[in-house]
Amino acid sequence: MFRLSKWYLDCVTDTGDAVILYWASIRWGLLRLHYGATLQNPASGKPTHRYTLRPGPEPAVVHGEVQWACPRLGFSGTWSARSAGIERTLLDGPRGMIHWHCVSPRADATVRIGDDMVQGQAYVEHLTMTLKPWRLPFHELRWGRFLSPADTLIWIQWRGSMSRTWAWLNGAERRRAGVTEDRVELPEDGVVLDLRGGRVLRSGRLASTALRSIRAFTALIPRWRTAHETKWLTRGTLSRHDETSGGWAVHEVVRWQ
Repeated sequence: MFRLSKWYLDCVTDTGDAVILYWASIRWGLLRLHYGATLQNPASGKPTHRYTLRPGPEPAVVHGEVQWACPRLGFSGTWSARSAGIERTLLDGPRGMIHWHCVSPRADATVRIGDDMVQGQAYVEHLTMTLKPWRLPFHELRWGRFLSPADTLIWIQWRGSMSRTWAWLNGAERRRAGVTEDRVELPEDGVVLDLRGGRVLRSGRLASTALRSIRAFTALIPRWRTAHETKWLTRGTLSRHDETSGGWAVHEVVRWQ
């Protein structure tokens, strides 16, 4: 039996200081593995990464507020939801399922990390998966979230034997969306999100970046040994007819060879 539970939490200030946090638990037969990580990127500095195999309890949702603290990684934070969550079972079949829960599409967050305090607009999601990783029906994943004072846009795209695209604009699902590394289009709404000019937060093989501290585990999984990710932080512009709104987007592409 395989089961992955993964939390993703972020916060970006108005000036572009960003912190991204991960908590994950993997159960595979007799194997039990926990994992925590931080990715911090000041607007005027270089990204820093920290990892631990003892992240403590997973994030908790209390009265609409997500709370998480990890002393080993030196941070604590709260995410206060400003919009309703979204849930979708992306895949459900005889080999397993993938369930995505956007706990907070838009939140106000305060994260104390080391000697720094990051306050801004934020996002939280929780993914659960029983499908074994080497059976994923796609070879490329594109994911992102954009937050501005006026709009939220979230997208997930799979490319491969099962190619699918999901997008949510201000909490409402959209049936058609075009996604590239620097652009998201919703033709039915006349919406275009321009993602050009982003800065790279992380790029490289997953085994040496996001999953560096569990390389021995990823070495056991076919395809994941060579999986490559690139993650950006971009000051994006969402255009709708004659209106525009500016905000921060965190987005990524992961490719499995």
